[in-house]
Amino acid sequence: MFSRFIFQTYGRSRKRTFLLSNIKKKCPAANFDPLRDILLGYFKNSCEAIDQPGGKIIVNLTPADSGICICIKDNGCGMTHKQTENIFHPFITYKPEGTGLGLAVTAEIISAHHGQIRVSSTPGQGSAFYIYLPASP
Repeated sequence: MFSRFIFQTYGRSRKRTFLLSNIKKKCPAANFDPLRDILLGYFKNSCEAIDQPGGKIIVNLTPADSGICICIKDNGCGMTHKQTENIFHPFITYKPEGTGLGLAVTAEIISAHHGQIRVSSTPGQGSAFYIYLPASP
């Protein structure tokens, strides 16, 4: 189910990139429908960060502490440590035409679903966003 969801969502945001997915079969059940727009936003951000042909977006779904972890990783431009400290604050943007609301709002939505989000990034190498969600009851 998750792989179909990823490919349906990704199909709307594709740009010179390859999508690779690694979905562990023993993951707890989770409802991804409320998160569709959030994941689409992360795919879009990854696509925008990749400015060379042959870019990659890798999606991993793995079990994590009585829930799941969705990792969306790209080989785009990456961010500095200072940027990663601020990206979830409202009105902080590093895009020429960004509003600075996308990541702030998605972090709030993930929190409302009792989840957490983490980011790791290296300038010139890409970024990885880790979304941790509890299993569905």
